[in-house]
Order: sequence, then structure tokens, then C-alpha cells
Amino acid sequence: MDSVLKAEKPGCGSFSYQDAVSIVKSLKTDIVTDKVAVRQHNIPFMMKTLRCCDITLEDIDRLPIIHITGTKGKGSTSAFCESILRHSGYKTGFFSSPSLVKLNERFRINGQPLSDEDFCSYFFDVYNKIEPILKDMQDRKIPVLFCFFTTMAFTVFIKEKVDVAVMEVGIGGQLDCTNVIRSPVVCGVTSLGLDHVDKLGDTIEKIAWHKAGIFKKGVPALTVSQPPEANAVLLERSQEIGAPLYSVPTLYEFCAAGQQIRLGIEGNVHFVNAGLALQLCRVFLHRTNKENQYVYDVLSVSSVKDIPMLPVYQLSPEETEGLARCSWPGRAQTIYRPRLTYYLDGAHTKESMQQCVEWFSDKSEKEAATIKGRVHKVLLFTLSGCRSISSMLSILKVINFGEVVFCPGVDLYKLHEKSSAQSNELLVNACEEIKMRWDSLCGDCPKDDCVINCDFPSTQTSVLQTCPVTGRSMTSHHTMKTPSPHYDVNKSSSGMNTENVTSDGNCPSYAFPSHLQALYWATQGRESKLSPDANSDLYNVPERPKDAGHIQVLITGSLRLVGAVLGVLSNDASN
Repeated sequence: MDSVLKAEKPGCGSFSYQDAVSIVKSLKTDIVTDKVAVRQHNIPFMMKTLRCCDITLEDIDRLPIIHITGTKGKGSTSAFCESILRHSGYKTGFFSSPSLVKLNERFRINGQPLSDEDFCSYFFDVYNKIEPILKDMQDRKIPVLFCFFTTMAFTVFIKEKVDVAVMEVGIGGQLDCTNVIRSPVVCGVTSLGLDHVDKLGDTIEKIAWHKAGIFKKGVPALTVSQPPEANAVLLERSQEIGAPLYSVPTLYEFCAAGQQIRLGIEGNVHFVNAGLALQLCRVFLHRTNKENQYVYDVLSVSSVKDIPMLPVYQLSPEETEGLARCSWPGRAQTIYRPRLTYYLDGAHTKESMQQCVEWFSDKSEKEAATIKGRVHKVLLFTLSGCRSISSMLSILKVINFGEVVFCPGVDLYKLHEKSSAQSNELLVNACEEIKMRWDSLCGDCPKDDCVINCDFPSTQTSVLQTCPVTGRSMTSHHTMKTPSPHYDVNKSSSGMNTENVTSDGNCPSYAFPSHLQALYWATQGRESKLSPDANSDLYNVPERPKDAGHIQVLITGSLRLVGAVLGVLSNDASN
């Protein structure tokens, strides 16, 4: 453990948010967690941390919890649930991941992230109690950070005496740390797809099995429309566990019945997520109100051969207001500036990227119709994790971007330190690989698809010499210089951005070593919260973006990148 952790702790009051970040960085490891044998330690470790904090499973049983899993839409569905119940007069707790700008965002009371003071108070209270067992867990190669955050969430919600706790699963369900929950009021499953295949399996059936692991006997479970093979697994597991399972209508069905509904989160996909949230809240209200016994508890689980559909109903004013006033940063979010508009969406799967493109295409065209002068579109993009590059970029390629800008992803926990020269080179080269794939889609290289790890490796350095996309020397296809051994990612470097204009006339692509430089270039210096020092020179700047009346910047592909940009736009001290 690092020296910060060994220091004497006179009390949480003397420790700052930055001290908490330092501890979190020490707990966040690059351990590969794809082996089930490793992830099976999550629940036993959670039991230890809870005991250290004097929290029993009976204490958690007394928390009225809505437990939500799924591949896509967990965060927005949870946000809709929280907003609906808060506007219905409940004191709400909300635990989600990941953090975008600050760690506080994971823990919300009545819709607001914990203040720095409250965050530090809870953080160090929990940390001081479980520190003795952390070192042993890390030595055994068990990831501990999410277990720590989950323990802290239970601590916060119990001490704050919330009326409802909306708990979002981290990854999967069966082996997730949140699955110490034994008696939720209701469980929800958002849209399922192929993501985290290294941890959950490479088929939709395997993924559905893990997600259904949060089902509990006698507790209603609700799901949106799923692929048939996923539905079959969800139904089978619900019957094995004894949890009545229901499918829910989307908001389109509610609107078709003549109801006027507006959502605070944009995008058509949220008509699905909001539909699930409405029914989750309705079940919660019925099951926690002793005067209202409802059909969810009396359906014979074993007799069901198909998943029954819940009915459309008339929304209450509280539900309507909760949907309309819900916000969820970094997802289909629009931020306006003079002569500049940001479109932010942390889409990082093929399905979510398709939804992002549909949202951006519609929204940006409507805005462009209201603007006098030429509107110029720029894409700011990166990927994180192991994902198919070509399939993601092919979806984006249908948009008529003027320029495409790539930069490395930014880890929230590393924003406050200078990266090592080796880490910088690996980050930059991962970014170059994505740029190469874009250029290949434009006809410059072979069009074979590939999957690469866009997080910089901790030990491998082969990417410095060879492109894993084509197997060729990277220098033969890139003129972008790698950073010098003393390169500081926070300082500009005129040699780091390289334009690539493909032979068939597609839009040029650029690569930058940091999100600050990439953002400064993409906005052509129009962002007032970015210091000109972010990029002292703009090289090879085409006339099109420089002279455009308005620039629209789509930022997508990674929640890390979206969070870093939001940090800049909010002018937060952590950036």
C-alpha cells in the first residue's frame, strides 16, 4: 500500500477529497477479472467488509431496495426510478457507476451527489474500518474497489435513513458485489447484449444467466423486451429461483393510449428504459404500501410458460414530473456555447452507438435548421476496453463529419498525476490504432475487422512497434510522432497532431495525446473554459472548421472521455 495509506489518520475531518482519490487509486488495480474463480470472491469479501462496518444482512434486508441489472440502460433506468420516487415524496438513495467527473457522483441522496464534506466523512469512516483486510485481498489478486464502494453505499443509505435505495449492479449480477442484497422490493433487467464477454460469457444466454442472478424468491422481477434466447434463460432462472417475472411495455404504448409524456433524458432508447422504470416504481409503491396487495405477489411462478406483459396505465402527475425532470449526465446530453454545441453520449457498444448516431443525427439537424451560416460537424472519439473498432466506427461513418479527432481515454483516478513516459506512449499508440482503423474504413488499409484492448496495457510494449490491426510497422502508416521520454501529457506539443486525408476524399482524421489538446482543436479555441495553453498552435487547420458559423462536436465511444470533457466544461478543480 502506498505511503498515503500508512500515514496516521487523526480523523476523517483532516482528510480531503484528494486524499480519498489517492486511496482509490491504490485500490484500483489492473487485475484481470475474467476468471469466475476470482470473481466468486466478491460476495465473501463483501460479507467481510460489511462485518467490519457493523452492517448485518438483516440491516440490508430492512432497506427498501430496487435492484437493477442489464447490459445497456442500467444508469438511465435507475435515474428515472430515483426521479419518479423523489417527485412522489420519497427520500431517495441512488448508487451507480462509473463516476464521470467526481467520485461523489456514485452516491446520491435526493438526486444530489454527496458533498465533498459528506463524501469524505463516509469514505474515511468506511476505509478506516476495512483497511486491515484490504492488503490481504489485494495480495490475493482480488479486485477490491467496487466492493469498497458498495459497502460505502450501504453505509450511506442506512445512516441517511432513505425511504428507497436504487442500486445499480456493477457487472453481471450473480457474482456482483451488490448481490449481497437478499430481499429487494423489486428487481429490474434492462436491455441485454454482448458486453463484458470476458467476464460474463460470449453468448447472450450466458450473459442472461448472470444477470438473472439477482432474482430472489418471491420478489417480482421485471424485464424489457429481450432477444428470444435471453427471454428463455431469464424465464428458466426465474422459475428455478421462484421469482415472478414480467415484461413491461415501453412508453410508446403509453403514448399510443393518449398520454402526453416528456423525458428529461433524450433519445428514443429511453422510451424503453423509462417504461421499465415506471413499472419498477409502481411495483415498489404497491409492495411497500401494506394497504395495496397486488398481483405481482400471487402469480404462480411455475405455471408460466411465457413472460406475461404488464398493462399500460394512467400516469400520475408525480410520475409524469419525475420522467420530465430526470437528468443523467453524459448520456444523450447537449451543452450549448456561443457558436458551439457539444453532444455527449458515452455509447460504448454497437447497439448503444447506433442509438447515439440516431439521436445525434436528428438533434443536430434540427439545431442546424435554426442556425444562420454554415454548420460544421466534428467527431471526438475514443474507445476503452476490448471492443470491435471497425463495427463501432462503421456506425459513425454514416454521419457527414467534417473532421474526426481521436485522443486517449482518461481514467478519472489519474487526472491528478503526470503519466509516465511509457504509459503516455501506450496511451497514444492505442489512440493511433483507432485512427488507423478509421483510415482503413476510408479505403487506406485492409478492411478486416479487429478487436483490440484500448486501455493501455500494464506490461506489454509490442504495440509500440507493430499495429495489431494490420501487423505492419506503425511508422509506415502514421506520421504522428510518439512522445519523448519526458513528454508531459498536460502540455501541448505541435508535433503530436497529424492530419490524414485519405485518397478517396473522406474527411481528415487527427490524433492527439490528450483530451485537452483534442478538445481545443475540435472546438477551434471557442471553448472559454479551455486555456490556450491546452494547444499553443493549431497546425494544418482546414478552412472549413476555422471559418464555420457554428461547430457541433459529438463526443462518444467512452464514458471516460465524456467524463473528462464534462470536467473541463464544468471547470471542476479535478481537471
